[in-house]
Amino acid sequence: MSAFTTTVSIPLDKVVSQIITAVEGGITYWASTFHHVSSEHEPKERPWYADQTLYEGAFDIKVLIHEEHKAGEGIEYHLTREKLQSGLDFLAKNRPARLKEVLDESGDADTADEFMQACLFGELIYG
Repeated sequence: MSAFTTTVSIPLDKVVSQIITAVEGGITYWASTFHHVSSEHEPKERPWYADQTLYEGAFDIKVLIHEEHKAGEGIEYHLTREKLQSGLDFLAKNRPARLKEVLDESGDADTADEFMQACLFGELIYG
């Protein structure tokens, strides 16, 4: 075998930081709405998506995607705890430099954009 496999633990605060950056600018060119649907822990902070306790249990966040050249609200996706995990797994396998930026907090809106695409779509489709 010519490769090694490793597992990295990613602190919740670093994930929440990516969500904040994504919502406040990283994904606004393709997403129109980020809406809290439900969660085990009701957010108490403002803005609600910055409340770390929201992501500690099960949650559902609705994200509406712009649908170019069509009237209406667009396509609906849901961000869940499982999708966050899948997105992080995607970055680890396919975009390790982006995952490093998440971990060492050296990323920017582009990092948060790729993070959110990986979580919602399981691939990178914009940018």
